[in-house]
Amino acid sequence: MNEVRKNGISYVLIAIFILIFNVPILFTILNSLKTNQQIITQPPVWIFRPVMEHYERIFNDANFPVWFYLKNSLLVSVFSTVLTLLIAFPAAYTMARHKTGGERYELWLLSTRMLPGAVFIIPTYVFFSYFDLVDSILSLTLIFLSFNLPLAIWIIRGFIRELPAELDEAAAIDGASTWKIMARILFPLTSPGLIAVAVLTFCACWNEYFFSLVFTDLHATTFTVAGQRFMTGHAIMWGEISSAVTISIVPVIVVAFIFQRYMVKGLSMGAVK
Repeated sequence: MNEVRKNGISYVLIAIFILIFNVPILFTILNSLKTNQQIITQPPVWIFRPVMEHYERIFNDANFPVWFYLKNSLLVSVFSTVLTLLIAFPAAYTMARHKTGGERYELWLLSTRMLPGAVFIIPTYVFFSYFDLVDSILSLTLIFLSFNLPLAIWIIRGFIRELPAELDEAAAIDGASTWKIMARILFPLTSPGLIAVAVLTFCACWNEYFFSLVFTDLHATTFTVAGQRFMTGHAIMWGEISSAVTISIVPVIVVAFIFQRYMVKGLSMGAVK
């Protein structure tokens, strides 16, 4: 009975936390379906007839090319995710199997994620300005790659370490090279973990705002940054902003829903032997 009571309390607490974290999202979605008058009404209106006028304005606004911004976000997120996996997997393999750099290097690698992004703004901007890469898909891809790579290496390294080294030794005895061992043995076995890392990386790139705001202007503006264009010196168009935010949430939800089974399996790899 005590165990049932503890489980019940745990589920209630989890439900409360989920509700608290999702209230802003729910509030934004509701605002995107309200009229301008209903949005500014206090206290907030909870029962209303949904309207699609804000979405219509966004897709019909010549100064807000929705598909162009979505294309930029998709290209940057996909390219950065693919490059992250291509570089992180062999790097994680050498760290897991050959202890490259030792434990101090592993801690140093993860510590790079602890620094705030603002620290890198000026030197990074100067660097890309020198090569005339500011406001380009390439610059954003490389920036996102540099920030996602340490965590991806750290996570994938843990997945590979959970696999017995005897697999590598047996394949090497049969004449397999290091690249064949990674591609034909370790890659399939760690694929759930790689998918989980890919989804986390994609979501991080898609939702990134700070560097996208600084390093883009016209040609590489992402959708998360484009939404601020509805904030003008004359008014803040809350309906359009809410609609843009709602649209930006959809791809992340779709990706997470499609790969949720692999994410649960991948993130739990090594938890139970």
